[in-house]
Amino acid sequence: MESLDGKWAPVRARISSLVEKLHSDESLAVVGQRRVLEELKEQVKVLRGGISRPRNKPILRDLVAIHGRLSRHVGLAEALLDAVTIATKPEPKKLAGPTPRQKLVGAVKSLHTYLTSFNTGETWIDYLSVKEMSAAAQKEQPSKRDLATLSAVLEALQNKNDLGDDDQIAFLKEPKFAAVEKGLAEYLAAARKPKPVVKLPAKPLDDKTRAALRPHLAKLAESLERFEETASRAAATQARQSLKAIQTVSRSQYAQLGEALRAHYLGYNLRVIASEQFWVGTSGRHGSRRSPSAT
Repeated sequence: MESLDGKWAPVRARISSLVEKLHSDESLAVVGQRRVLEELKEQVKVLRGGISRPRNKPILRDLVAIHGRLSRHVGLAEALLDAVTIATKPEPKKLAGPTPRQKLVGAVKSLHTYLTSFNTGETWIDYLSVKEMSAAAQKEQPSKRDLATLSAVLEALQNKNDLGDDDQIAFLKEPKFAAVEKGLAEYLAAARKPKPVVKLPAKPLDDKTRAALRPHLAKLAESLERFEETASRAAATQARQSLKAIQTVSRSQYAQLGEALRAHYLGYNLRVIASEQFWVGTSGRHGSRRSPSAT
């Protein structure tokens, strides 16, 4: 941090002040700690912006190193705070029975089998684009073109009375066509419905679990801080052991913590070192360094 002077001196001072406050101000409640973390995130953005500017090339290595370490520090602090304050509820159960898409796939398959059983069936296969409809329904993520194809078939079935031929109208009212028409209507209604952002509700973590987690969380934080300084296998091993201990106490908190830390610490080529090397390498200073994973 000392290397950041001149116009970067205020940024350095602000970061130092916030980090000191986060770790030393005992009057901070959970809300206050989260507020400090949000302010530190803003400083991370400032550093990231500095990294992208060519005029900062003389101090690029320092900016990258400080940005990386501060990002990880904030990520770890936030993950640990979440782990002792928030308990995630179990994932909602999946709906029982087939989905609208699965129902449509079955109805289209049944109709295709039926139409291929007699000579003039191929005409109806072409008229209703049954093969194209089948291909579109098979996709879990249909394209706009797929949805347009399905919409056109549904419109043709819904407007069958416009054909003017009683035999053709009666034919298109048979159960297998009716099943496809119903399946298309339900599938397209579901596909066009805006997908809500699913966010599991949170509840406070119970005191017993919190007390059991605290020593392991403290050990994890200590191990990761030591890894920052030394990149040693001993620190990586201790981090793994701490995570396993957390998993023993609470699988949900382990999963929550692991997800939060994955972007910063977990992986074969640990980002503690690799991300800084990447940034520096892209600016013309090449170099790589392998380090033991904390997973």
